Amino acid sequence: MIAKTMFNRAPLVPGRFAPLPLGALKPKGWLLRQLQAQGEGLTGSLSQTLPQVCEGDAWLENGESALRAARYLEGLVPLAFLTGDEQLRARMEARVGEVLQSQREDGCFGPQTPDAFVARGSMLMAVWQYYTATAQRGALLFLLRYLKYLLYRLSDEPLVPGDAAFTADTLYVALCAYNVTGKRPLLDLCRLLLEQGKDWTRFCHTFPYRVPMYKHTPPAQMRMLLRAPEGERSYYAHLQRTTRACNVAQGLRVPALGYVLTGSGKQEEAFEAGLSKLMKAHGVACGCFTGDTLLAGGSPSQGVDARAVHELMKTLEAELYAQGAPDAADALERLAFNALPAMYTRDMRACQWIQQPNQVRVSRETRAFYDADEDANLFASQGHEDVLSAVHRGFPGYAASLWMLSRDGGLAAMSYAPCTLRYRLGETAVRVAVDGAYPYDGAVRIELSLSADAAFPIHLHIPAWAEGATAAVGGDVTCCTPGGFATLSRQWHDGDVILLNLPMRPRLTRWYHASAAVERGPLVFALALDEDWEALDARDPQSALAASTASPWNYALLADADIEEELDPAQAGAFGEGCPAALYAQAAPVLDWTMQGGSCPQPPIAPPVDRARAARVRLVPYGATALRISQFPLA
Repeated sequence: MIAKTMFNRAPLVPGRFAPLPLGALKPKGWLLRQLQAQGEGLTGSLSQTLPQVCEGDAWLENGESALRAARYLEGLVPLAFLTGDEQLRARMEARVGEVLQSQREDGCFGPQTPDAFVARGSMLMAVWQYYTATAQRGALLFLLRYLKYLLYRLSDEPLVPGDAAFTADTLYVALCAYNVTGKRPLLDLCRLLLEQGKDWTRFCHTFPYRVPMYKHTPPAQMRMLLRAPEGERSYYAHLQRTTRACNVAQGLRVPALGYVLTGSGKQEEAFEAGLSKLMKAHGVACGCFTGDTLLAGGSPSQGVDARAVHELMKTLEAELYAQGAPDAADALERLAFNALPAMYTRDMRACQWIQQPNQVRVSRETRAFYDADEDANLFASQGHEDVLSAVHRGFPGYAASLWMLSRDGGLAAMSYAPCTLRYRLGETAVRVAVDGAYPYDGAVRIELSLSADAAFPIHLHIPAWAEGATAAVGGDVTCCTPGGFATLSRQWHDGDVILLNLPMRPRLTRWYHASAAVERGPLVFALALDEDWEALDARDPQSALAASTASPWNYALLADADIEEELDPAQAGAFGEGCPAALYAQAAPVLDWTMQGGSCPQPPIAPPVDRARAARVRLVPYGATALRISQFPLA
């Protein structure tokens, strides 16, 4: 891996943190098992189920096929290095080699077609990760040649409207390449990308789409307008592009990265303002905003796009680099432990394009989705190529972001999944071993192994929910303030241990229609329902999967009742393997809350309930469910 740190060089805004090179962190425990399941499942098998995405020729065909190939490789590269799987590594090396060999004399690479700017941006992300893991000079030269080509190209031919909303990946890699090389023309390219790209900063501050898009521009009207004459059609094509949830999720990245370049106060504030407004208007408890596929409001019966989850995670990881905001680490955990695992089958061999936070049936059925088709709710390993190629980066990206470097010469923990970190701070070789059952248990053990005693700070992210958190080293106990970083700055010795305690207490949070979600630590808990799975084509081993339940689901939580805990952290494995944590709540059936087509309706406000039939209901982690109620009426 590369030895150079990736802190911002002048004249960039000095950042608090910088990413570690890929390979410095190695997952273990439940996180390693999760990544192995991904390698054995969807990512490892995609070459058989969707060879048109994974084969080398796909990268050279056209912009659409190139984008699918790039998105897949963007997940395959970190997964191969994190798991150490030799087959994944060989496949990844072959694909990266084909991409590097596709570079032409002028510096451009990939398809000859003019519609591949977005695909090249995604491929830059994959090649950049590969470079940080291998320090291969050829990969860095490849990136620099293309970025030089792009600077000259955009100086003569500005971005077309269809590309202007998608500058985030190219902007990120250009900034990283500048931090490694110090080549000033890279900053000129960054300025051009900000000037020619969509003004996502203004979007975040003004945010005009505070109602579901089906109310703003109904689907039938949108389809008609997209067939209108050119001038009118281009406006609605832009409207569709910039209200699609996955595009909005990546667009949030642009002002955060723009701030690194300009130091603008508006850009500094834009990410937080934009995400806050999005979550207020369209947010659901699992951590994302709805979009099926356009922004869909806050009802838990609307859909969450798998691509939006991955893009928002990538944006939050970039925000940690750009501004080091602790609330970005909180938001990243909420996605990584809830919306992300819920989109896969337990063996991670199939993925659901559109999940519903309140989902009591998985089926091929018409739902009140904006433009996602009736198969969008199924778990599948074929079809929907744009989706299945774009859902490989989530867990690897989270794993690679667990720790970062701090500008004051130390290390910073963003999340506490089990892992081992190896890095050299100055002249000292440092090994950090993180153990525990986080996110199920808040007791975290961090052991340091050092080649020599050394003084440096360790910054520990303290989540906003962790009231009463403490960090102990030997007999020294530090009380930690939630929603920030606790800094332990001292002379460290080989074998020192930090015992971090993040108290996890069940709590209710309030959402759309006064609904309530039950949370403990970073986990959202959902009503446990029996799941009856069905392959839609029993003759096809790759058949899409549906699921239904006979369990009663239409419960309201009783607000005045206590919530009980049942904890067994030793069971912590990949999501759905065992049950390390469960909660029990008192609930009563809601009268007249019944299915509408394939969906349960939005939760009623203060509904009439049958208290005579009140029951003790079991709640399990959202990420381990396919069928669930996660946002309950409150009675």
